[in-house]
Amino acid sequence: MKFGGPAPGPAPDGMRLPPTADVWRRVPSWEFHRANVDPARSRTIVRCAQVADRLEKIVDLPREEGEPSADVRSGRRDLDCRG
Repeated sequence: MKFGGPAPGPAPDGMRLPPTADVWRRVPSWEFHRANVDPARSRTIVRCAQVADRLEKIVDLPREEGEPSADVRSGRRDLDCRG
């Protein structure tokens, strides 16, 4: 895995840390292709990396504040998560 950093401390040879969200955002499409990751999955990975800071904030919210809205629970797909 050429995009992650070396593991800290004593670790087995070749063990690496997973890439940061910033690194995932910059992985070129052909690298996903070479790793046999289909386009839909690679788009999902990159999109999650693009909103990683907001996803991390949601994880840190108290449960009551982190509950999905009725729109999300109903499966609405036209929600804009870029905001």
